[in-house]
Amino acid sequence: MKPTNNTSITTKNGESINRKMTPSLLDSKRSLAVNIFLKQFKFPITEIVDRIHRCDGSFFTTEHLHCLQKILPDPDEVLYI
Repeated sequence: MKPTNNTSITTKNGESINRKMTPSLLDSKRSLAVNIFLKQFKFPITEIVDRIHRCDGSFFTTEHLHCLQKILPDPDEVLYI
């Protein structure tokens, strides 16, 4: 997880803009992969999570499961969290 910091950015005009950095558990590549995976479904995230917990075979195709396996954290990442 990245720490929350205040970052000062200088514009072309020499003005300084302060921005807060938000904490992130995922790097940008993994975050994009998760978002693409979730956009495939026209259901709220809670519904998707519930169907994963129930192992709803009628909801997921083998391609969905393969993509899900790619974006899941590895054991080292689970320990980090």
